[in-house]
Order: sequence, then C-alpha cells, then structure tokens
Amino acid sequence: MKQLSLLAVAIAVTLIGCENFSKRVNEHIDSGVMDAKIEMSKNVSEAKTAFHDTYNKAINSVTDSTIKNQLRSYNSSVIDVTNYIDSLSTAMNKLDHKDVKNVEVVKNIFLYDGIGDSLFNKVNLSYMLLDNITLVASKSALTNSRNNMLSNGDVNKFKELYFGLNGPLGVVMILNGMETEVLKSGTQSLKDFVNSTTSNK
Repeated sequence: MKQLSLLAVAIAVTLIGCENFSKRVNEHIDSGVMDAKIEMSKNVSEAKTAFHDTYNKAINSVTDSTIKNQLRSYNSSVIDVTNYIDSLSTAMNKLDHKDVKNVEVVKNIFLYDGIGDSLFNKVNLSYMLLDNITLVASKSALTNSRNNMLSNGDVNKFKELYFGLNGPLGVVMILNGMETEVLKSGTQSLKDFVNSTTSNK
C-alpha cells in the first residue's frame, strides 16, 4: 500500500514536472517567435526607409514630366503593395500559430478567397511599373527577382507554393520576405536610375 502511495506521488511529481517543462518550452518558443517578428519588422522598416530615400532622389533628379509621372505611378504601386502586405501580416498575427487548424484557414484565405490573387496582382503591377524606368543593364536582375517571387507569372503556382501548406507564422515570414524583396528591387533599380541621370548632366 505504501509503495502504491509513493508511486502515485512520483507520478504526480513527474506530471507537474512535465507541465512545468512544457510551459518553459512554450515560453521559449513564444520568445523566439517574438524575436523573429521584431527582426522581420526591423528589416522591412529599414527597406522602406532606403526605398523612400532613393525614390526622393530619383524624382528630384529629373525634369521630364513623363518620367516623373512614371516614377510617381511606380511609387504609388509600391505603397499599395506594402500597405496590403502589412494588413495581411497583421491579420495573420491574430491567428494562433500553434493551432494546426489554422493551416487550413490560411489556405482558404489565400487560395480560395481571392487574397492570394490580389497579392499576386499588386506585386506583379509594381514590377511592371518598375520595368518602365529600369535601365536595360538592370532589367535581367529585375526579371529574375520577379520570376522567382511570382513563380514565373503562374498565379496558381504562386498561391500553392507560399500558402498551400503554411500556418500563420510561416505566412508572416513569407509576406515580410516579399515586402522586403519588392522594396530592395525598387531601391536598386532607382539607384541605377539616379546614377544614370546624374552622370548624364
């Protein structure tokens, strides 16, 4: 009888220990997730600052109204893309990344509710408008960036690749990566544009 009581106590202590261990593991994971989100947010913020600084240099480097309008249209498109991605990231952050059922929720949102199509179209438009002002020497790098991100222009592959099997956290990481890439591609092309216009003066 005494042995059974000791066994019961041992099991209880073990269960409490497992519960505490599980809690510590979850806290560690949550802390890691928070750190990753902070780092991603910092990367996007830095990319936005670099883009806007370079855009301002580009728009101030030309007097031709047609080129200025092309630059303005492109800038408006990038702002639209970044605002859209930021709103999607906010929505994904509200979902529990530990709940496996949310993988299906994400899939429905992006594959069947039109969100994935809208994202594809907005990003694609920004690349098309950037192509209008990108120097010939920079077009190859721009095309590669666009094709890599947009699955060579196949919207269904794009949606399935990024949103078919990912949960909310994975999608947030993907969205932040897309946003950063859109901004960096623009920054590089605009830098080349500025260098070209200033060297011709």
